[in-house]
Amino acid sequence: MKYFGLSLFLLFIGITNSFSQDMEIKPGTVLNYLVSPNNAEEYNFIVIVKKFGVSGIDFDWKMTTTNPQKGKVSISANAFESSHKYINYFKNGSILKLNEESAIWMSKDDYASLAKTKVLNIDMGNGVISFSQGDPEAEFEIELKGKTVTMDTVEVEDKSGDLKLSLLNDYNDHNNRLIMSMKLKDFKIRLISVN
Repeated sequence: MKYFGLSLFLLFIGITNSFSQDMEIKPGTVLNYLVSPNNAEEYNFIVIVKKFGVSGIDFDWKMTTTNPQKGKVSISANAFESSHKYINYFKNGSILKLNEESAIWMSKDDYASLAKTKVLNIDMGNGVISFSQGDPEAEFEIELKGKTVTMDTVEVEDKSGDLKLSLLNDYNDHNNRLIMSMKLKDFKIRLISVN
């Protein structure tokens, strides 16, 4: 009976740890997304963080498509704070300096608006779309520094249910408003690992 109680306690601690994992983003962090296009083979979209914080974000990216692609993105402090438009398509060799758009991360204003109103009005590249909050504490499994963990996310979707986003619900780091997954008209993308 003593071993059963200890096992139960260790199981509880393991479950608790899986839900409270911090996803620290800093220079050198690598985000690996799996991209599933509607009419093509899956590939990886890899983000290598160079700078992260309230002063803005810089990252390099690469895609493991048949013809590998790469580029650079800088998101200004203003865009990270208040953007309502998001870049979801990247061209090989591009060096983007975003002052009014964001990518990969939700702006502080949009995240705050979602928390307050349960509605998100953003432009994903084809005009403003209204998303409604679904599950505010959805579970999202990823590999974090070599260990499988479950993160809390907030899910949103448009009226038709065709467009969906999952956003990291990181209570410990309100700057890390990472987009964990997206389902758009022509592809799906899902974060699979962070190192």
